[in-house]
Amino acid sequence: MALTLIHKPNTFIILFLLIQAALLLFVAAASMEGTENRGYTSFQLVITNALGPQLGMAMECKSNADHIDLGMRVVKAGKSYKWSFHPDGVQVNQFFCYFNWKDSKATFQVFDYQRDKARCGKDRVCKWIVKTDGVHGLGTPALFWPWPRAL
Repeated sequence: MALTLIHKPNTFIILFLLIQAALLLFVAAASMEGTENRGYTSFQLVITNALGPQLGMAMECKSNADHIDLGMRVVKAGKSYKWSFHPDGVQVNQFFCYFNWKDSKATFQVFDYQRDKARCGKDRVCKWIVKTDGVHGLGTPALFWPWPRAL
């Protein structure tokens, strides 16, 4: 009789295992929910100091939601600073950078998802060149922001 019980499926055990498998799938799906970024692809921002020989610049970049703060950095002449991120269309869809060099300082919007999703190209690399006349955004359309005049 013991052999017959082993070969007969136990409904309770099968139901228990099915519930465990369903819970495991639910937990796995929930843990991956934040990783797909709602279909938004990764972007890279590259900011190059082209102010001239021996002219370093300080810069600090933040997202519009202020939960991404890249901190203050000094970018030497001819060097670039770059970072990658996933915009989510709600909280992280803009970046602003404060630039300070010699006698000029200003804050510019270096990324806006609606403006830059096509402008930065298929490779999703948004390039900016900082020059003595202002900040140049490469791509189509090109962007330019002059340094503000001193008061």
